[in-house]
Amino acid sequence: MKLDKAKKAYKQLIKNQILALPKMGKIEISYSYYLRQKADLGNVHAILEKFFLDALVELGKIDDDNCEIIAKDCKEFIEYDRNNPRCIIEIKEVKNEP
Repeated sequence: MKLDKAKKAYKQLIKNQILALPKMGKIEISYSYYLRQKADLGNVHAILEKFFLDALVELGKIDDDNCEIIAKDCKEFIEYDRNNPRCIIEIKEVKNEP
């Protein structure tokens, strides 16, 4: 229950940014982390990625978050930033080649 509440709250926080995106097909996505403190990046990333991809689907920007849509993803720890911890997410649509 708590996880579902957190997911809904996260979606509300990023809703306007996601709605500004175009509808996309196949994508590559990268996550750049600026953490407040030392952490298990895998644990942080698993939750953020799940919430973010679900929001993209629920808000109609991608059809699904399966491996046919998410062609590639990567995560990277950049540095510690105690004053402004964040994750910068970049999405690139992959054009199908003829």
